[in-house]
Amino acid sequence: MTSTTIHTTKDHETIKQWINEQGGVPARLGYDSTSRQKDPLTVWFRDEARDVKKTFQELDWDEFFAIFDHHNFVFKYNNETGKDRYVVIAPE
Repeated sequence: MTSTTIHTTKDHETIKQWINEQGGVPARLGYDSTSRQKDPLTVWFRDEARDVKKTFQELDWDEFFAIFDHHNFVFKYNNETGKDRYVVIAPE
């Protein structure tokens, strides 16, 4: 059985490169789609089969990283495909 390596980073260039290589764009979940207190950052993969654009607000990189740094988020990712390939979380 092969294990997946999880990478954790706060480095903006690493995050930006990974998102771009995966075909994603920085985004925030629409406020009507979540009840979380903090700004819910995410990655929008435009090639997703389902039409979810209405729940995403695309952000430019400056805004994405301003929110990311403000909340002291960390970015966890792996190089596998599938829905669990990344997460933006507040540190524990």
